[in-house]
Amino acid sequence: MIDAPINIQPDTETVYEAVDTDANQDCVAPIAYPQEVSENEDLLEPIPPTATRSPTDFDRANLLKGFASIGTAVEAAGKRGRVATATQFAVAVLSFWFARNPKFTAELEKLNFRIPTGKKEFSGAASYIYGLNTGYDDGKRTTSKRVTSLCSRYEGLLRELIKRGLRREDFDFGRDSARRLVAIITDVGGTNALEHTPKEDRDEDPKPIPLSAERKGNVLYLRGTEALGGEGTMFRMPLEVVRPNGNVERKGEAAQSLIEAAIADTAPTLPRTQALAELFEMGGCVLVELSSEPKKHGSDPNDPNTEKRPDEPQVVFHENGKITQSPLVRQSGVVVETRTHVGDLILGQNVQGHTRLETRMRKRIEENLRGDRRRVFDVGVIEAEADTPTGLGRLVIFTDAASGDTERRSVNALLQGLSGRHVPLDVDPNTLKPVTQCEVAADILNANAGSHEGSYATNAEKLFKRKPKAGKGKEAIRPEVTVTIDGRGLTLKSPADANPVTLRATGTKDDGNTKVRLDDFVAFLRTFAKVHSEVTSDVACWMGEAVLCFEFATRSAKHRVFIPKSAGGHRSERSIVKIKNQPWPEGQSLKPNNFG
Repeated sequence: MIDAPINIQPDTETVYEAVDTDANQDCVAPIAYPQEVSENEDLLEPIPPTATRSPTDFDRANLLKGFASIGTAVEAAGKRGRVATATQFAVAVLSFWFARNPKFTAELEKLNFRIPTGKKEFSGAASYIYGLNTGYDDGKRTTSKRVTSLCSRYEGLLRELIKRGLRREDFDFGRDSARRLVAIITDVGGTNALEHTPKEDRDEDPKPIPLSAERKGNVLYLRGTEALGGEGTMFRMPLEVVRPNGNVERKGEAAQSLIEAAIADTAPTLPRTQALAELFEMGGCVLVELSSEPKKHGSDPNDPNTEKRPDEPQVVFHENGKITQSPLVRQSGVVVETRTHVGDLILGQNVQGHTRLETRMRKRIEENLRGDRRRVFDVGVIEAEADTPTGLGRLVIFTDAASGDTERRSVNALLQGLSGRHVPLDVDPNTLKPVTQCEVAADILNANAGSHEGSYATNAEKLFKRKPKAGKGKEAIRPEVTVTIDGRGLTLKSPADANPVTLRATGTKDDGNTKVRLDDFVAFLRTFAKVHSEVTSDVACWMGEAVLCFEFATRSAKHRVFIPKSAGGHRSERSIVKIKNQPWPEGQSLKPNNFG
């Protein structure tokens, strides 16, 4: 524990807070100690002066007596009332931190108080210490709202402590720690200000975590060493000269730095990280489109200047082991289904109900796992905060290769149950019986999927990127591609093609054709090109009642991409349905793993 000294001066006081450094040495950083706190120092007198980390029941009872006596000053006008409120709250926080049972269940039962439900960790303390029975209903839920308000203040205090480089472990049970808490609470504007402090997110920066080349090399060398034989294994790299006549002459061994670089090059991406990165890449099959809803609450949806809400891919983990990515707001769209070969690989556990990954932070995680960066990241699960009622945990990625501040070594996104007006899409399994099917070699499909000039995807993209034209009084029609399966293979024909393009196929069963939106089809091709290096199978193509499906396997997972049929540029809703929400059992959540 680090105890920060207080330097008292005539007009102001300065509290010096402990801050951790990379060298694990203590340093101090001053913050303003408001004059109104020192002018009301007497409010701290009811608090036991002796500091301890192991209070007795007698100590705890004395502290709560102090809470009661301070309460007489809370109604005072002006600064004294504000400081008294802050002091009372500081006492309540210390009582909570050092309680035998932080939920205060036994104490509440003795008072015949209802035990607060929900995930807010401070609720039991707030109910008992402030004498608020949440079971009492005056028709306005006054006591419940008061408990919620106190919990929000506690969470605001925790955010403020983090901002100042402090932890609860830096505080004792005693008067000096209470004084320090009062100083912080008053410094931010009082308990009301704490309640409304913004939930700052350290992962808000859209830029990826900066990586240190030296640390990255160290991480990859250690992983490469482990992959090649583990600690204690000797590595040598002979330096040989090959003459024009074919003779080989050994000229010693390569320098140690070259050997280490070669070992680092062999380091594989961790299976869990690769599976997550590949999942996000597959999400590229789902186009981001503007919905008809306003981006900001309260905006006029009929105003042509109102920004529209983007409908972005939603990642949902299902109880049966599959993971889907699909639109949220619209009624139809591409659905991607993924099943990792190793069950529950990404979360490290089976979910007990539908579990959605928060979109905003998902995009930040995705940005950090692009390309070669993924090789130095690992994946884990941590607990969700108490103020997220639907939170089940957080998916976190982290690295030891971050440069600069070690606090920026991780990014996390909330995992939560399905809630709100909209539910992501899935496919109706009753409509998925193949009408016709074939298989295309992965390399053949990839040759038409890349961004190089002349590929099918590149030519088609030029067409649908143009703004579609509409006749007078008519809606513009999105271009479509006709996909045909027959004895010739897999044939593609769109307005972008001078002539149909046929890909060689095998295993054809029955003949058939369908139309899908060209932009949906190209999104699939582009995505396939990104994951092609990991593909381990041919690509199965089949048509259901109202979808075109592509299936293939990679080293990490099996993927199925369902593209809805199109008529006049409109996606069919025949096989695309809303997920039938399966909520988690009450009180259950994801177990933290592989982080910390």
